[in-house]
Amino acid sequence: MFRKDELESRLGYEIDFVQENQSISKKGVLRGLHFQKSEAAQAKLVSVVKGEVLDVVVDIRPNSSSYGEHYKTKLSDENKKSLFIPKGMAHFFWHYQMK
Repeated sequence: MFRKDELESRLGYEIDFVQENQSISKKGVLRGLHFQKSEAAQAKLVSVVKGEVLDVVVDIRPNSSSYGEHYKTKLSDENKKSLFIPKGMAHFFWHYQMK
């Protein structure tokens, strides 16, 4: 799914993923807002194996210059995009298309 050295080069800092999760959803399912606080905060790398989702990331870091702003993108088995979500961000995804 990713190469640690390439991702760290693009981000400009080291990452340390400690867990890999998989979820299965049906069309119309909305999952979110996912986040962890303080020392439990985790960065995430999100991708889609089958179907298509709209993923939305919201900056909930109180001291951030982009606090409250959001970013959204489509992730699918066709575009094969992955989305890196830094610590301190919340995200949700809407599974709106099955194949």
